[in-house]
Amino acid sequence: TDQNTASMVIHVSTTGSDSTGDGSEANPFATIQKGIDSSSEGDTVVISEGVYYEEIDAGNRVLTIGSLFMFDNSNESIIENTILDGENSHKLFHFSNAQVSLIGLTMKNGYAPSWGGAIGGYLGDLTIRNCRFTENFAGNSGGVMNMNGSNLIISNSVFYNNSSVRASVINVGNSTTSTERTINVSIKESVFRANTGEGRGAINVWGSDTTLINNCEFIENISGRYGGGLIVHDTKYLEIDSCTIKDNKSLRGGGGGLNIWSIDGGIISNSIFSGNIVMDTTETDTFRGGGIHLWADATLTIRNCTITNNTAPLAGAIAIKHNSHCTIVNSIIWGNGSTNQIGIYDDLFDEDTTSTLDISFSNLQYGIDSIFVDEMSYIDGYDESSMLNSSPLFCNPDSGDYTLAENSPCVGTGENGTNMGAFGVGCG
Repeated sequence: TDQNTASMVIHVSTTGSDSTGDGSEANPFATIQKGIDSSSEGDTVVISEGVYYEEIDAGNRVLTIGSLFMFDNSNESIIENTILDGENSHKLFHFSNAQVSLIGLTMKNGYAPSWGGAIGGYLGDLTIRNCRFTENFAGNSGGVMNMNGSNLIISNSVFYNNSSVRASVINVGNSTTSTERTINVSIKESVFRANTGEGRGAINVWGSDTTLINNCEFIENISGRYGGGLIVHDTKYLEIDSCTIKDNKSLRGGGGGLNIWSIDGGIISNSIFSGNIVMDTTETDTFRGGGIHLWADATLTIRNCTITNNTAPLAGAIAIKHNSHCTIVNSIIWGNGSTNQIGIYDDLFDEDTTSTLDISFSNLQYGIDSIFVDEMSYIDGYDESSMLNSSPLFCNPDSGDYTLAENSPCVGTGENGTNMGAFGVGCG
């Protein structure tokens, strides 16, 4: 074991030995669990390339577990070849009150009959960087991970073809008895693709203080009920920035791309919602909001977003419901399939008061006539002088290119002379 610093580096290899190894680079352990059991606070367990079929308990430790990618971060083949495989029979990681970082690993075929197919955590902090997750399954919730009372940071990771009954990839929130526990979720530069669940989208974040989702892609995910791409609820502050949320599907219930509720405040900016679908079912009160669904008690600003080619039986682009309040600025809402582009509703709960919309400096197909407003709701602001109803002249929407032609009416006509939508000029 390397001991030239206060913390140690412990080596693991499929060619090592738990009985005769000492965790050094020359004489590694054979299992990750042995490396963890031999660690102290702040140590790093380095895993050599190979396949490891373990169910690992990190306990309450403070440590980093990662592949050789940590020392050669230009070689992504190391990630692909350092594999934790649950063999469709067991979970991969457990931890409780721990501070763990997982770096440069592929985790696949994790299985749990209930919560968290690959990872299960209670309290503590989990950081995931440059990891790949595929073919993990949970019988209840969190096909990849279920985290309760834990802070979560994810970056540069890929989640593909995972599944669960609820939240096909991540279920994270706070149902602990500690009212002083602060829960922060940050997910950036990551891809969620082709994950499938019976409900609650690819990720379900709840009970958090802050939820930040930046530079991520949610593509071709399917939810049997609500939030085809993702769901965030009971959160004090939500930020979604520079994300692509496209071609997701909710088979029943609103929000083909995104479904939110009980959000004290938040902003979606510089993001595109396209090709998301809410399927047509007999549940006429729920199939709304092809792109975005503010289901209840959500306060949200949508700024510099492009919301196009989404479909729902009602409110093809955005549904605003049950005491929710939405402000839209500098955005393009165009070509969404429904009787209306935007719908504002308060017609279900006895405690409903009113939902509102304030929209300005945006290009809305069919203008104010494309907004449905029920008798309990109202348009708080519609700035006729700054609103457009003209083809945005996307460069090549058939191939998913929603940048603007240089002669687009959305160029330079946004607030303070900026462009409308998520993208700038992309063609002549």
